[in-house]
Amino acid sequence: MFCLPEGTEQWIVALTSPAATTFIIGAAGIAVSIITYVFQKRQLRLRALLEVFSVLNLPEHREARRVTYGERSDASYDILKISRPNFDGAYVGELERVVVDIFRGDMNNAATLIYHGLMDETIFVEEYWWIILRCWDNTKDTINKRRSSGTGALSYMRNLEKLNSKAEKYAKKRFQEGF
Repeated sequence: MFCLPEGTEQWIVALTSPAATTFIIGAAGIAVSIITYVFQKRQLRLRALLEVFSVLNLPEHREARRVTYGERSDASYDILKISRPNFDGAYVGELERVVVDIFRGDMNNAATLIYHGLMDETIFVEEYWWIILRCWDNTKDTINKRRSSGTGALSYMRNLEKLNSKAEKYAKKRFQEGF
């Protein structure tokens, strides 16, 4: 049978024994380790989110979105550092191919970070839901074509597709009318 110390003197003796001191120091070490782990994980997720926000706001990425949405201009070639098509047809379609790759790739990278728990999903979807939906809508045909090409890319851009589903749920919940 286990008996607890009675009285102040017995408690002092029990808590100052070598075994109790070792236990207290060990428990404190474990507590500090857990707190540090939780804090660093939260910090990592925030850092990843800020990095993705930074990438998605680069002039090249913003221009890639504009071109993907059908709003290209002559400046698009300069911003994206792509050679303009010449009269013999060289580089025709190069702009469209590059911008879709930039847009789709950056959004899939964000989706992959979210899928693996390395970035905060809630904040990202709340801030970028409409861009996620437009990205998927503008690139889903080429993604599905690549998946069915027989090259074994059946899971190509799967994380982006999952993120799109989450963005749809968010939009339907948030904007019940008109979505």
